[in-house]
Amino acid sequence: MMRISAEVNTLLNLLNEDIDKVLEEGKVRTSLGTIDLSTSKLAILNSDGLQPKLASDLGYGAFAVCDLEPYTPILLERELFNANSYDLYKKIDSLTAEQRKAYYNLHGHKRRETEDICAAIWRTNRFSARPGGSVFLVASRFNHACYQRDNVDYSFDKVKRCMVFVTKKKISAGSELFIRYGSDPQHLYATWGFRCTCGGCPGLSEAESKAIKPAPWIEECEW
Repeated sequence: MMRISAEVNTLLNLLNEDIDKVLEEGKVRTSLGTIDLSTSKLAILNSDGLQPKLASDLGYGAFAVCDLEPYTPILLERELFNANSYDLYKKIDSLTAEQRKAYYNLHGHKRRETEDICAAIWRTNRFSARPGGSVFLVASRFNHACYQRDNVDYSFDKVKRCMVFVTKKKISAGSELFIRYGSDPQHLYATWGFRCTCGGCPGLSEAESKAIKPAPWIEECEW
């Protein structure tokens, strides 16, 4: 399982990888307010995102490796690519071999058996950072929890052109870091294929989940 701390450099050292990163100072704008980065030493992961060879080896889920205070920035990441349903395959073809390997290592929920895995991965992992949907190799590892059970907020900083993830509350070392995909259990199941058991929503019975039709393919992003 991937572990993310307030200091991304700690993660990088633990994984012993030569990471192409851009150290960023100043501030980022988030939905929780403006966050000062001057003392965080946090890196903005570039469009190669932690280097694709590293991202290909990451698991699913993110955990705190140290105690985190509220409003702590834990991840800044630029997109691997942005696409819509019309230019998705062109964007995939433009990736390097390592980038494609990292992309195909992401989870893809097929809403129908006939759905192409390339499209399934994009629709499962896209964020609404920009029109269409943007894929972030590292941010896609965050699991879901409903309102008040999620402990990480995220937003897109248009000036720095990166997705910003910030803690919403105090988090103990070893705890999983959750973002919120949505609030409706039926929508979560139809879109991502899982029955939410976070305790923050009523959830779904097996019979209820079987009665739900797959969500239609639309351009709007759910994240």
